[in-house]
Amino acid sequence: MNTTFVPSDSTARGGSTPRSYRVITHGLRDGYTLEQVTAQLAALFKRTDAQMHTLLATPRAIIKKQVDFASALQFKEALERCGCACVIEPEVAAQPLPTALEHDEALPRWLARNKPRMAQAGVAPIAPASPPAAPASPYAAPAANLAATGSSETELTAMIAGGQKFIIYAIIANIALAMTRTQLPAALLLLGSLAILWLSFTGMLRMAKGMEIGGGLRALLVLLMLVPLINIIALVVLNSKGSKRLREAGYTIGLLGAKSPQA
Repeated sequence: MNTTFVPSDSTARGGSTPRSYRVITHGLRDGYTLEQVTAQLAALFKRTDAQMHTLLATPRAIIKKQVDFASALQFKEALERCGCACVIEPEVAAQPLPTALEHDEALPRWLARNKPRMAQAGVAPIAPASPPAAPASPYAAPAANLAATGSSETELTAMIAGGQKFIIYAIIANIALAMTRTQLPAALLLLGSLAILWLSFTGMLRMAKGMEIGGGLRALLVLLMLVPLINIIALVVLNSKGSKRLREAGYTIGLLGAKSPQA
């Protein structure tokens, strides 16, 4: 059974071709079990099995809406690889119903962070589509500003990259100061220690903000920066976690920091 809506020529001549489409669940594909599909969707969307089980149990759950036909087809293909059958339907209402995943703030960030993974799987990145022009309804749910969220994600990633440079400089300076400690006068040693402390705090706070680390863990990191040797270990661990996030965003990690994919 063909579950994809294809705009017809007669519809286009009639001037009623829909401006946007939505992707709706249509049960499971043949050869897949509920447990298999639940596990694969949970891994794809980084949700719990219980959340995905509820989604699959919802008849005709709207997964994606307000996209052009090509984007809807890409989204449908990605879901069907997980065993979830989907239908593409035209948007016929002035204000489409909210999608089953729209209210979760993690979805836009998931799309931004998983662009490299989707590209490797052969799925083109899905860009948020502009909503169709229609009279505003006082009963409609507010539309999610996915473009603003994506911009915020870019700023957070850039903050991680900037903070990582400070951390790398702090680690190198720590090692250099430890090797020349006995040869430096006390005044120069104090000045070097203060400079390293400034580099460590600046890099740590920028990376913590970019990685959205909570206030409690930030306070612990501040205390660790004051403990000799432990501060280097904490910087190395934080640098490693930051490098992982930057690679997922498409950055190239070098000896002295990350390089933006746009550079």
